[in-house]
Amino acid sequence: MKRVLRTIPVLVLTWAAALPAVAQGPTDPRLVVERQLRYYNEHDLDNFLSLHADDAEYWDFNGKELMNGKLEIEREYRKLFDGYPKVKASVAYRAVVGNHVIDHEFFKPHGDDGPVSTFIVIYTVEDGLIQRVDLIEPTYDN
Repeated sequence: MKRVLRTIPVLVLTWAAALPAVAQGPTDPRLVVERQLRYYNEHDLDNFLSLHADDAEYWDFNGKELMNGKLEIEREYRKLFDGYPKVKASVAYRAVVGNHVIDHEFFKPHGDDGPVSTFIVIYTVEDGLIQRVDLIEPTYDN
């Protein structure tokens, strides 16, 4: 029994060492996207924008450019926050592959009091800044 109890910590440490690294520092893609989501939900536009590269791009999955550059992103998100003062988003699932963060997000334009839209959002983070965002909005046949 003592041998088993001495072996358990070794197994746990071996298992933990095999896990992928998570959140290595302020430029870690996962942390950048987590902060971006927090600032989005707080409607903190300045800090939200500070996590975007000056030439950041937003695209839909069909190849249509939605926004190009921090000034356009600022203009569009200012309209969103002004038009929907309760807007927020939450993450159902997140995966990180290199410098890409893939979120399954719930978009709530009226906060918790209204309808919910779902999106897949793919963030590309370079040097601690969001460089590109690709949005996939599912379509449903009625």
